[in-house]
Amino acid sequence: MQKILLILLFPQLLFASYLSIPDTNYFGKRPCITFDICEGLANAGNEYARTTLALFYLEGKGRVKKNVKKGLKMLRFSARNNDYHLAQAILGIMYKNGDYFKVDPIKSATWMLKSAIHGFALAQYHIGMMYLEGYGVNRNMKLAVYWIKQGASRGQLDAMKQLGIMYIQGKGVTLSIKRGEAWMRKAIGTCPITRIHQ
Repeated sequence: MQKILLILLFPQLLFASYLSIPDTNYFGKRPCITFDICEGLANAGNEYARTTLALFYLEGKGRVKKNVKKGLKMLRFSARNNDYHLAQAILGIMYKNGDYFKVDPIKSATWMLKSAIHGFALAQYHIGMMYLEGYGVNRNMKLAVYWIKQGASRGQLDAMKQLGIMYIQGKGVTLSIKRGEAWMRKAIGTCPITRIHQ
């Protein structure tokens, strides 16, 4: 019963504690819950909590002693064994940036593609850009457009901006200033800072 109650209350716990913990390096988001709650949920099998707990260990946040080995083990477990899209995307970014690993474009693209296939919009944008630039994968304009459109359709800000630029330049898509401007306006309307000042 307690496990079910915790799972039902999880979104409220995330919101309530969102502002109380410092930023992480990944995706500009904060680890949204306290370590104790996160640990309990991770032990109960919650992959978001396990991934957040891994970031606590990797970065040594709050009262948590930095333990890179344990953090990476948890992150890999979520990404491999439980096929969790957020952990996969984080590993993709780590391999791209050289965080805790040697820079490896192929591993970066591999993890990002796995996450994108699961529908994670940020990963869809990143793998689209990788296909566009030929980073870790062969350049492929059709796949670049496909993945960037997927991310944009799910509201990912960078994907919407990139798609707008692609339409305005006619890069990989039929030139359309009208469509390009529409995607740029949609991106501006999505940006939290512009919504605050409207």
